[in-house]
Amino acid sequence: MPYLLKPALQNYSWGDTKYIQELIGAQQETGKPLAEIWFGTHPKAPSTVITEKGEMPMDKFVQNNQEYLPKNMQENSLPFLLKILAAAEPLSLQVHPDKETALSGFYKEELANLPLNDPKRCFKDPNHKPELLCALTPFIAMCGFRPYEEIIRNFQILGITKLWQNFSSFANLPSKKTLRDLFSQILNSERNQLQDFLHCLESIQPELSPKLKFTCQICKHLNEFYPYDSGIVSPLLLNTFTLQPGQAVYIDAGILHSYIQGAGIEIMANSDNVIRGGLTPKYVDREILFALTRFETYLPQLIHPHLKANEPVSYTTPAEEFILKRLLLDGTLTLDNEHKPMLVLCVKGSLTTESGLSLARGQAMFIPVNERPSQISGSAEIFIATTPTPL
Repeated sequence: MPYLLKPALQNYSWGDTKYIQELIGAQQETGKPLAEIWFGTHPKAPSTVITEKGEMPMDKFVQNNQEYLPKNMQENSLPFLLKILAAAEPLSLQVHPDKETALSGFYKEELANLPLNDPKRCFKDPNHKPELLCALTPFIAMCGFRPYEEIIRNFQILGITKLWQNFSSFANLPSKKTLRDLFSQILNSERNQLQDFLHCLESIQPELSPKLKFTCQICKHLNEFYPYDSGIVSPLLLNTFTLQPGQAVYIDAGILHSYIQGAGIEIMANSDNVIRGGLTPKYVDREILFALTRFETYLPQLIHPHLKANEPVSYTTPAEEFILKRLLLDGTLTLDNEHKPMLVLCVKGSLTTESGLSLARGQAMFIPVNERPSQISGSAEIFIATTPTPL
Protein backbone atom coordinates (compact mmCIF):
# COMPACT_ATOMS: atom_id res chain seq x y z
CA MET A 1 0.00 0.00 0.00
CA PRO A 2 1.17 3.61 -0.55
CA TYR A 3 2.09 5.73 2.46
CA LEU A 4 1.51 9.44 3.02
CA LEU A 5 4.67 11.46 3.74
CA LYS A 6 5.31 14.58 5.77
CA PRO A 7 8.28 16.56 4.45
CA ALA A 8 11.28 17.74 6.42
CA LEU A 9 11.36 21.55 6.45
CA GLN A 10 14.54 23.57 5.83
CA ASN A 11 14.46 27.21 6.95
CA TYR A 12 17.54 28.52 5.14
CA SER A 13 17.85 32.31 5.09
CA TRP A 14 17.54 32.56 1.29
CA GLY A 15 14.12 30.92 1.27
CA ASP A 16 10.84 32.50 0.23
CA THR A 17 8.38 33.52 2.95
CA LYS A 18 5.23 32.47 1.08
CA TYR A 19 5.60 29.97 -1.76
CA ILE A 20 6.09 26.64 0.02
CA GLN A 21 4.00 27.75 2.99
CA GLU A 22 1.01 28.30 0.70
CA LEU A 23 1.72 25.13 -1.27
CA ILE A 24 1.70 22.80 1.73
CA GLY A 25 -0.38 24.85 4.15
CA ALA A 26 2.49 25.14 6.63
CA GLN A 27 2.01 27.36 9.63
CA GLN A 28 5.21 29.38 9.74
CA GLU A 29 6.12 32.40 11.79
CA THR A 30 5.29 35.62 9.94
CA GLY A 31 8.09 36.52 7.57
CA LYS A 32 10.14 33.41 8.34
CA PRO A 33 11.72 31.89 5.21
CA LEU A 34 11.03 28.32 4.17
CA ALA A 35 13.65 27.42 1.59
CA GLU A 36 13.18 23.70 0.94
CA ILE A 37 11.10 20.71 1.87
CA TRP A 38 12.65 17.25 1.58
CA PHE A 39 11.08 13.92 0.72
CA GLY A 40 13.42 10.99 1.24
CA THR A 41 15.66 9.07 3.60
CA HIS A 42 18.67 11.38 3.95
CA PRO A 43 19.76 11.11 7.61
CA LYS A 44 20.13 14.89 7.94
CA ALA A 45 16.40 15.42 7.44
CA PRO A 46 14.32 12.34 6.58
CA SER A 47 10.68 12.83 5.75
CA THR A 48 8.09 11.24 8.03
CA VAL A 49 5.98 8.24 7.03
CA ILE A 50 2.41 8.19 8.32
CA THR A 51 1.24 4.65 9.07
CA GLU A 52 -1.73 3.10 10.83
CA LYS A 53 0.50 2.63 13.88
CA GLY A 54 1.75 6.22 13.95
CA GLU A 55 4.56 8.27 12.44
CA MET A 56 8.14 7.18 11.76
CA PRO A 57 11.19 8.81 10.12
CA MET A 58 11.46 7.45 6.59
CA ASP A 59 15.04 6.20 6.97
CA LYS A 60 14.01 4.08 9.95
CA PHE A 61 10.80 3.02 8.20
CA VAL A 62 12.55 1.48 5.19
CA GLN A 63 15.19 -0.12 7.41
CA ASN A 64 12.39 -1.79 9.37
CA ASN A 65 10.58 -2.81 6.18
CA GLN A 66 13.36 -3.94 3.88
CA GLU A 67 10.92 -5.61 1.50
CA TYR A 68 9.79 -2.10 0.47
CA LEU A 69 13.08 -1.48 -1.34
CA PRO A 70 15.01 -3.60 -3.84
CA LYS A 71 17.26 -6.16 -2.15
CA ASN A 72 20.42 -4.68 -3.62
CA MET A 73 19.64 -1.06 -2.75
CA GLN A 74 22.58 0.28 -0.75
CA GLU A 75 22.17 0.79 2.99
CA ASN A 76 18.41 0.32 2.78
CA SER A 77 17.81 3.92 1.75
CA LEU A 78 16.39 5.63 -1.32
CA PRO A 79 19.14 6.46 -3.84
CA PHE A 80 17.51 9.83 -4.57
CA LEU A 81 16.24 12.86 -2.67
CA LEU A 82 13.21 14.87 -3.82
CA LYS A 83 12.75 18.51 -2.84
CA ILE A 84 10.65 21.57 -3.43
CA LEU A 85 12.89 24.64 -3.44
CA ALA A 86 11.77 28.28 -3.20
CA ALA A 87 14.50 30.92 -3.45
CA ALA A 88 13.72 34.56 -2.69
CA GLU A 89 17.43 35.34 -2.53
CA PRO A 90 20.42 33.94 -4.45
CA LEU A 91 21.95 30.66 -3.35
CA SER A 92 25.70 30.31 -3.02
CA LEU A 93 28.10 29.99 -5.93
CA GLN A 94 28.71 26.27 -5.62
CA VAL A 95 29.78 22.97 -7.07
CA HIS A 96 29.02 19.35 -6.18
CA PRO A 97 31.66 16.61 -5.88
CA ASP A 98 32.06 13.44 -7.92
CA LYS A 99 31.79 10.07 -6.15
CA GLU A 100 35.51 9.60 -5.58
CA THR A 101 36.00 13.07 -4.09
CA ALA A 102 32.88 12.79 -1.94
CA LEU A 103 33.99 9.45 -0.53
CA SER A 104 37.56 10.53 0.24
CA GLY A 105 36.45 13.94 1.53
CA PHE A 106 33.83 12.45 3.83
CA TYR A 107 36.20 9.97 5.47
CA LYS A 108 38.97 12.57 5.73
CA GLU A 109 36.63 14.82 7.72
CA GLU A 110 35.41 11.85 9.74
CA LEU A 111 39.00 10.94 10.68
CA ALA A 112 39.56 14.57 11.66
CA ASN A 113 36.59 14.23 14.05
CA LEU A 114 34.86 17.19 12.40
CA PRO A 115 31.20 17.05 13.53
CA LEU A 116 28.57 16.84 10.79
CA ASN A 117 27.08 20.12 11.99
CA ASP A 118 30.42 21.96 12.02
CA PRO A 119 30.19 25.05 9.75
CA LYS A 120 33.50 24.08 8.12
CA ARG A 121 32.27 20.61 7.21
CA CYS A 122 32.15 20.27 3.39
CA PHE A 123 31.24 16.60 3.01
CA LYS A 124 28.10 15.61 4.95
CA ASP A 125 27.96 12.15 3.36
CA PRO A 126 30.09 9.94 1.07
CA ASN A 127 27.93 10.42 -2.03
CA HIS A 128 28.07 12.54 -5.16
CA LYS A 129 25.20 14.88 -6.01
CA PRO A 130 24.09 15.09 -9.64
CA GLU A 131 20.83 17.03 -9.69
CA LEU A 132 17.93 18.14 -11.85
CA LEU A 133 15.84 21.25 -11.23
CA CYS A 134 12.41 21.62 -12.86
CA ALA A 135 10.85 25.07 -12.61
CA LEU A 136 7.45 25.60 -10.99
CA THR A 137 7.70 29.38 -11.49
CA PRO A 138 10.00 31.41 -13.75
CA PHE A 139 13.39 30.44 -12.33
CA ILE A 140 16.62 32.41 -12.80
CA ALA A 141 19.84 30.41 -12.65
CA MET A 142 23.44 30.42 -13.79
CA CYS A 143 25.28 27.26 -14.66
CA GLY A 144 28.56 26.28 -16.32
CA PHE A 145 31.06 28.46 -18.15
CA ARG A 146 30.09 30.32 -21.31
CA PRO A 147 32.03 29.80 -24.55
CA TYR A 148 35.44 31.38 -24.12
CA GLU A 149 34.91 33.93 -26.89
CA GLU A 150 31.65 35.08 -25.26
CA ILE A 151 33.41 35.67 -21.92
CA ILE A 152 36.08 37.71 -23.69
CA ARG A 153 33.48 39.73 -25.58
CA ASN A 154 31.52 40.47 -22.39
CA PHE A 155 34.61 41.90 -20.72
CA GLN A 156 35.51 43.95 -23.79
CA ILE A 157 32.03 45.44 -24.22
CA LEU A 158 31.85 46.42 -20.55
CA GLY A 159 35.33 47.93 -20.60
CA ILE A 160 36.61 45.82 -17.71
CA THR A 161 39.55 44.13 -19.43
CA LYS A 162 42.08 46.01 -17.25
CA LEU A 163 40.49 45.22 -13.88
CA TRP A 164 42.11 41.77 -13.61
CA GLN A 165 45.63 41.20 -14.95
CA ASN A 166 44.97 37.58 -15.86
CA PHE A 167 42.33 38.59 -18.40
CA SER A 168 44.96 39.38 -21.04
CA SER A 169 46.44 35.88 -20.79
CA PHE A 170 42.98 34.36 -21.12
CA ALA A 171 42.06 36.60 -24.07
CA ASN A 172 45.33 35.82 -25.88
CA LEU A 173 45.22 32.07 -25.25
CA PRO A 174 41.82 30.87 -23.99
CA SER A 175 42.16 27.53 -22.19
CA LYS A 176 41.09 25.72 -19.05
CA LYS A 177 44.24 26.94 -17.30
CA THR A 178 43.95 30.60 -18.26
CA LEU A 179 40.23 30.61 -17.42
CA ARG A 180 41.01 29.07 -14.05
CA ASP A 181 43.69 31.71 -13.42
CA LEU A 182 41.31 34.52 -14.37
CA PHE A 183 38.47 33.21 -12.24
CA SER A 184 40.80 32.71 -9.29
CA GLN A 185 41.90 36.32 -9.55
CA ILE A 186 38.29 37.49 -9.78
CA LEU A 187 37.23 35.57 -6.67
CA ASN A 188 40.13 37.18 -4.81
CA SER A 189 39.23 40.71 -5.92
CA GLU A 190 39.81 43.76 -3.75
CA ARG A 191 36.86 45.99 -2.91
CA ASN A 192 38.09 48.80 -5.18
CA GLN A 193 38.12 46.40 -8.16
CA LEU A 194 34.51 45.47 -7.48
CA GLN A 195 33.57 49.14 -7.09
CA ASP A 196 35.12 49.85 -10.50
CA PHE A 197 33.31 46.83 -11.93
CA LEU A 198 29.93 48.07 -10.68
CA HIS A 199 30.66 51.56 -11.99
CA CYS A 200 31.32 50.11 -15.45
CA LEU A 201 27.99 48.27 -15.35
CA GLU A 202 26.15 51.51 -14.65
CA SER A 203 27.95 53.63 -17.21
CA ILE A 204 27.34 51.44 -20.27
CA GLN A 205 23.90 49.90 -19.63
CA PRO A 206 21.83 51.57 -22.43
CA GLU A 207 24.11 50.25 -25.17
CA LEU A 208 23.97 46.58 -24.24
CA SER A 209 22.27 43.72 -26.06
CA PRO A 210 19.24 42.23 -24.25
CA LYS A 211 21.27 39.14 -23.34
CA LEU A 212 24.16 41.07 -21.81
CA LYS A 213 21.80 43.55 -20.15
CA PHE A 214 20.06 40.61 -18.44
CA THR A 215 23.43 39.31 -17.29
CA CYS A 216 24.40 42.70 -15.87
CA GLN A 217 21.08 42.93 -14.06
CA ILE A 218 21.90 39.63 -12.36
CA CYS A 219 25.31 41.00 -11.32
CA LYS A 220 23.59 43.99 -9.71
CA HIS A 221 20.93 41.76 -8.16
CA LEU A 222 23.64 39.64 -6.54
CA ASN A 223 25.32 42.77 -5.20
CA GLU A 224 22.08 43.81 -3.47
CA PHE A 225 22.24 40.70 -1.31
CA TYR A 226 26.03 40.24 -1.10
CA PRO A 227 27.58 43.72 -1.46
CA TYR A 228 31.09 43.58 -2.90
CA ASP A 229 31.24 39.81 -2.80
CA SER A 230 33.54 38.75 -5.64
CA GLY A 231 30.89 36.28 -6.79
CA ILE A 232 28.90 39.17 -8.28
CA VAL A 233 31.20 39.05 -11.34
CA SER A 234 30.47 35.37 -12.05
CA PRO A 235 27.39 35.93 -14.31
CA LEU A 236 29.73 37.38 -16.95
CA LEU A 237 31.52 34.03 -17.10
CA LEU A 238 28.66 31.60 -16.43
CA ASN A 239 25.59 30.91 -18.56
CA THR A 240 22.61 32.87 -17.21
CA PHE A 241 19.04 31.94 -18.11
CA THR A 242 15.44 31.81 -16.95
CA LEU A 243 13.66 28.47 -16.84
CA GLN A 244 9.96 28.66 -17.59
CA PRO A 245 7.54 26.42 -15.63
CA GLY A 246 8.00 22.84 -16.81
CA GLN A 247 11.53 23.42 -18.09
CA ALA A 248 14.40 21.70 -16.31
CA VAL A 249 18.19 21.80 -16.20
CA TYR A 250 20.57 19.00 -15.22
CA ILE A 251 23.72 19.79 -13.25
CA ASP A 252 26.49 17.21 -12.97
CA ALA A 253 29.53 17.06 -10.70
CA GLY A 254 32.03 19.85 -11.25
CA ILE A 255 29.58 22.28 -12.87
CA LEU A 256 29.76 25.66 -11.15
CA HIS A 257 26.28 27.09 -10.60
CA SER A 258 23.95 29.22 -8.54
CA TYR A 259 20.18 29.40 -8.30
CA ILE A 260 19.18 33.06 -8.24
CA GLN A 261 15.43 33.26 -7.77
CA GLY A 262 12.31 31.12 -8.20
CA ALA A 263 10.61 27.90 -7.14
CA GLY A 264 11.09 24.42 -8.51
CA ILE A 265 11.17 20.68 -8.02
CA GLU A 266 14.66 19.37 -7.36
CA ILE A 267 15.77 15.75 -7.52
CA MET A 268 19.28 14.52 -6.85
CA ALA A 269 21.35 11.62 -5.65
CA ASN A 270 20.82 11.11 -1.92
CA SER A 271 23.40 13.67 -0.81
CA ASP A 272 23.80 17.06 0.84
CA ASN A 273 27.36 17.78 -0.30
CA VAL A 274 27.91 21.39 -1.37
CA ILE A 275 31.26 23.13 -1.92
CA ARG A 276 30.82 26.91 -1.84
CA GLY A 277 32.92 29.62 -3.45
CA GLY A 278 31.02 32.82 -2.68
CA LEU A 279 27.65 34.59 -2.42
CA THR A 280 27.04 33.12 1.00
CA PRO A 281 27.57 33.76 4.71
CA LYS A 282 28.41 30.06 5.05
CA TYR A 283 31.83 28.45 4.95
CA VAL A 284 33.70 28.88 1.66
CA ASP A 285 36.43 26.46 0.54
CA ARG A 286 37.85 27.70 -2.73
CA GLU A 287 40.71 25.20 -2.73
CA ILE A 288 38.26 22.30 -3.00
CA LEU A 289 36.00 24.34 -5.31
CA PHE A 290 38.82 24.91 -7.79
CA ALA A 291 39.93 21.28 -7.59
CA LEU A 292 36.43 20.14 -8.55
CA THR A 293 35.26 22.80 -11.01
CA ARG A 294 35.34 22.05 -14.73
CA PHE A 295 36.92 25.12 -16.33
CA GLU A 296 35.58 24.44 -19.80
CA THR A 297 32.68 25.59 -21.91
CA TYR A 298 29.46 23.98 -20.74
CA LEU A 299 26.21 24.65 -22.57
CA PRO A 300 23.31 23.64 -20.29
CA GLN A 301 20.66 21.61 -22.05
CA LEU A 302 17.20 22.77 -21.02
CA ILE A 303 14.81 19.82 -20.88
CA HIS A 304 11.17 20.49 -21.72
CA PRO A 305 9.18 17.38 -22.66
CA HIS A 306 5.80 17.90 -24.32
CA LEU A 307 3.00 17.27 -21.82
CA LYS A 308 -0.32 15.54 -22.59
CA ALA A 309 -3.08 14.55 -20.19
CA ASN A 310 -2.65 11.10 -18.60
CA GLU A 311 0.70 10.51 -20.33
CA PRO A 312 3.72 10.68 -17.97
CA VAL A 313 6.74 12.41 -19.50
CA SER A 314 10.31 11.87 -18.34
CA TYR A 315 13.12 14.33 -17.73
CA THR A 316 15.95 12.14 -18.96
CA THR A 317 19.46 12.68 -17.59
CA PRO A 318 22.68 10.62 -17.33
CA ALA A 319 22.08 10.09 -13.59
CA GLU A 320 21.87 6.46 -12.51
CA GLU A 321 20.14 7.19 -9.20
CA PHE A 322 16.98 8.96 -10.33
CA ILE A 323 14.54 9.93 -12.99
CA LEU A 324 11.84 12.59 -12.67
CA LYS A 325 8.49 12.26 -14.41
CA ARG A 326 5.64 14.74 -14.72
CA LEU A 327 1.99 13.85 -15.19
CA LEU A 328 -1.21 15.77 -15.77
CA LEU A 329 -3.89 13.51 -14.31
CA ASP A 330 -7.39 13.96 -15.69
CA GLY A 331 -9.72 11.14 -14.64
CA THR A 332 -8.42 7.66 -13.85
CA LEU A 333 -5.03 6.17 -14.65
CA THR A 334 -3.18 2.97 -13.76
CA LEU A 335 0.05 3.79 -11.95
CA ASP A 336 2.73 1.10 -12.27
CA ASN A 337 5.95 1.49 -10.29
CA GLU A 338 7.59 -1.25 -12.41
CA HIS A 339 9.09 -2.89 -9.31
CA LYS A 340 10.91 0.32 -8.37
CA PRO A 341 10.52 2.54 -5.29
CA MET A 342 8.52 5.65 -6.12
CA LEU A 343 7.64 9.02 -4.61
CA VAL A 344 4.57 10.83 -5.96
CA LEU A 345 4.27 14.57 -5.27
CA CYS A 346 1.12 16.58 -6.05
CA VAL A 347 1.67 20.25 -6.93
CA LYS A 348 -1.80 21.10 -8.26
CA GLY A 349 -5.28 19.67 -7.69
CA SER A 350 -5.82 16.41 -5.84
CA LEU A 351 -5.98 12.66 -6.39
CA THR A 352 -7.10 9.48 -4.66
CA THR A 353 -5.47 6.07 -4.84
CA GLU A 354 -7.24 2.76 -5.25
CA SER A 355 -6.47 2.01 -1.59
CA GLY A 356 -8.23 5.21 -0.50
CA LEU A 357 -5.21 7.41 0.20
CA SER A 358 -5.81 11.03 -0.86
CA LEU A 359 -3.15 13.50 -1.97
CA ALA A 360 -3.85 17.22 -1.93
CA ARG A 361 -1.68 20.01 -3.30
CA GLY A 362 1.73 19.94 -1.64
CA GLN A 363 1.42 16.35 -0.38
CA ALA A 364 3.48 13.29 -1.34
CA MET A 365 3.31 9.53 -0.97
CA PHE A 366 5.77 6.65 -1.00
CA ILE A 367 4.97 3.60 -3.12
CA PRO A 368 7.03 0.53 -2.08
CA VAL A 369 8.80 -1.64 -4.62
CA ASN A 370 6.41 -4.56 -4.00
CA GLU A 371 3.24 -2.54 -4.67
CA ARG A 372 1.15 -3.89 -7.52
CA PRO A 373 -0.09 -1.55 -10.29
CA SER A 374 -3.13 0.36 -9.05
CA GLN A 375 -5.44 3.12 -10.17
CA ILE A 376 -5.28 6.77 -9.21
CA SER A 377 -8.15 9.16 -9.87
CA GLY A 378 -8.55 12.91 -9.85
CA SER A 379 -7.50 16.14 -11.51
CA ALA A 380 -3.91 16.95 -10.61
CA GLU A 381 -0.41 17.81 -11.71
CA ILE A 382 2.05 15.40 -10.13
CA PHE A 383 5.77 14.70 -10.18
CA ILE A 384 7.05 11.15 -9.87
CA ALA A 385 10.51 10.36 -8.53
CA THR A 386 11.90 6.90 -9.13
CA THR A 387 14.97 5.08 -10.46
CA PRO A 388 15.73 4.75 -14.20
CA THR A 389 15.83 0.94 -14.02
CA PRO A 390 14.95 -1.60 -11.33
CA LEU A 391 17.80 -1.80 -8.84
